[in-house]
Amino acid sequence: MKICWDNLEKLKYINGYMVDKYFGKYRFGHICDYCGDEYLESIYSRKSGFCTVKCCNDSRKVPFHIVKQDIESEGYILVSNEKDYMNSNNTSQYKMIVICDQEHKYHVTWNNWKKSKRCGYCIGNKPIEFRFIEKSFIDEGYTLYMGEGSYKNNKQMMSVKCDKGHKYRVSWNNWSKGKRCRKCYELDKWNKSVRSKSGFNLYEHHVRRLTKINYKLYKSIIDPEGLRGNKYHLDHKYSISQGFKDGILPYIMGSCINLELITQKENNSKQGGCSISKKELLDGYYKSVK
Repeated sequence: MKICWDNLEKLKYINGYMVDKYFGKYRFGHICDYCGDEYLESIYSRKSGFCTVKCCNDSRKVPFHIVKQDIESEGYILVSNEKDYMNSNNTSQYKMIVICDQEHKYHVTWNNWKKSKRCGYCIGNKPIEFRFIEKSFIDEGYTLYMGEGSYKNNKQMMSVKCDKGHKYRVSWNNWSKGKRCRKCYELDKWNKSVRSKSGFNLYEHHVRRLTKINYKLYKSIIDPEGLRGNKYHLDHKYSISQGFKDGILPYIMGSCINLELITQKENNSKQGGCSISKKELLDGYYKSVK
């Protein structure tokens, strides 16, 4: 809504603010954070909080109570005292000691704080103190196989054991982002996926999972030239539907012995048929495991 100047110019204060007109733009009054003088500033410009450019740029003009209030408004704690702060040669560059809301202690200057630069530990720019890392793993029932003297930075891979006994490696950067034990994740994913399945759907789900695992393990035997794609398909020699009817265990159906690459045309013409007999499948499997 456009403000009519004729109405505003009759009033010295509007809603507690002093009003003036300057080159066709409205300026509102503010109270200087340092000296307490009332000053005008364009509504189109960013409020500085200081009555003059000199006052704003003079680092010694920023009172300690303002710095402390601004820092503590975000849940941080200012450890540095007023005496050390005001006795420094340049308060805007004075490295204050603060503690963030996650209990990380670090240094920050007033200039950097006003530029929204916050705790480097929380955003992963600085190596966090080892005691916080160790506590984080212990709180979730994990075991950390690393001493404080071996820790270097947030990207370093650490050996850990989850609460289910699975051993793996993880960096603090990934851990702090919520990445946990991969085996536990896969098991949980598996349990959720099979919970709603039964009969043939459950059987097929097991076979395809084992097929995926064995293809990766024996790719050099099944697909040595890496031809799998649109023209060549991974196929079960003894079909899944027939294996379900004959009661063949999923780990036999998904084994390397039952996998082969065939062309797209051959796969389409197969139509659920089998390229080997049940006896050939079982003999080949048990021979391979001896």
